[in-house]
Amino acid sequence: MDHRYNPTFYDTVVKQARWVTRHKSCLYELAYKRTGSHECGVCKLRPVPGQVSLTLYVDNLTTPVTTKRNSRGTFLSYTCRCGAEQTCACPSSPINFPARLADEMAAKQARSVADADLLVDNMTDDDATQYATVRDAFLRAETARQRTVERIRKASADEKTSQGGEVVYFVLSGDNRIKIGTSANVEKRLEALQTSSATKLSLLLTVPGGVDMETELHRRFKHIRESGEWFKGTPELRSFIEGALFYKSRSVM
Repeated sequence: MDHRYNPTFYDTVVKQARWVTRHKSCLYELAYKRTGSHECGVCKLRPVPGQVSLTLYVDNLTTPVTTKRNSRGTFLSYTCRCGAEQTCACPSSPINFPARLADEMAAKQARSVADADLLVDNMTDDDATQYATVRDAFLRAETARQRTVERIRKASADEKTSQGGEVVYFVLSGDNRIKIGTSANVEKRLEALQTSSATKLSLLLTVPGGVDMETELHRRFKHIRESGEWFKGTPELRSFIEGALFYKSRSVM
């Protein structure tokens, strides 16, 4: 996978970004400095602060004004008497490079490293150097993550196989019929089949797989199906099994 096209790069940049909100003549000012003003954008009611503290009550609304904080700074919010949600809308300013990069990426709708690479031409040398640090760290982390996932999945598959993981098996009967089935324990399955069979059975091949693969094989050879999971041992089916055996032997060399 080419991690340059991973859209989570933008989210990674935002997590490192820092912004500050510089309030002026807004709800925040009204609550904490009493020098500004704020009116509801719907009914135009202008609240008057009655208590300046972490929770502010406006005299003419008796509605709590709560302090909220997000990655872009501090703002206040309250619900007007008319039901409209009121929040401080002062713009935030970036105070580090990831914040500047996040703002630029958002403006250009850039999500991935490949998208952000197109912004380098407009960066200063210092910003380009910082971008390279953020970019390379993301790519290294994603590559390491992918390797970890692949390693743990392989370990899981190996463990499943060692404990009798589900496989698709091909069993030949003495009357030249071939059974295509699935089992998590082929040896016990073969013993059970032999008990109810009038002819000698022999295991031709097993391949990792489950019901989906079994269904696909049944569909492929439906024209030679006798009954259930038993098929005629035609040259076509035998040739398929021989080919699978050949590639299986090559894969373990």
